[in-house]
Amino acid sequence: MDPIRAGAHGAAVRDVQHRLLGAGMQVDGVELDGTFGPSTEAAVRRFQLGRGLPTDGIVGPDTWSQLVEAGYRLGDRTLYLRSPAFHGDDVRELQRMLNALGFDAGKEDAIFGPRTAGGVREFQRNVAARVDGIVGLDTVHAITRYRPTMEGPSRAVVREDAALRAGFTLPGTVVAIDADPPTVAGPDVPFAIARALAAELDRSGTRPLLLRGDGERASVDDRIRRANTGGAAILVSIGLGSGEQLASGSACFHYGTPT
Repeated sequence: MDPIRAGAHGAAVRDVQHRLLGAGMQVDGVELDGTFGPSTEAAVRRFQLGRGLPTDGIVGPDTWSQLVEAGYRLGDRTLYLRSPAFHGDDVRELQRMLNALGFDAGKEDAIFGPRTAGGVREFQRNVAARVDGIVGLDTVHAITRYRPTMEGPSRAVVREDAALRAGFTLPGTVVAIDADPPTVAGPDVPFAIARALAAELDRSGTRPLLLRGDGERASVDDRIRRANTGGAAILVSIGLGSGEQLASGSACFHYGTPT
């Protein structure tokens, strides 16, 4: 898709605005005729910030994908293990409910992976349902009948807390290194820095995991999948201030289940 940005008009902008409103963002009424004005751009930036996307205020493929995924509610579609994996807020809701009931769905990361499928099958086995790992309306109704308590800490939260308390040492730890895609012709400087960092980490006994190759323009979703599949405990992101970022310098984030 072509990026949608400030100054744009039309049906595509109205679609973006509708999805932003559904995700809890605010857009001024005077722009809801399909005008990509200041409040729409600010809403896009807030949405991107909340989803861990580059906060450039532009609706490109990754932001659009996240807007679509934010619109799903559990029961809207049939979920099952596939490649590429299902992504969306409905998957996160499923993971939270299974974890709250004591069935291990893994990280509440909105990705329907093998661990989530295993949690679904275990739930189905315990309620004497057909054990197929498929989340259709029958499985959704079965889960909701048990009224999982969402107020207390789920299995995923308890696991995260235990991991933090136990601590870890760098030797043997998988460190994902995410280099921003190259934006101009010539040497891929972010990747060169990432490769040098990987070599330094390797010498310390750490297991570096480069999330893209030299010159590769891997999407945010692809890089997320690679980090999750590789079992990364830490992610280091390298960028050179490309795009229309709201901030510059360094930042530190930690994984945690949304509440």
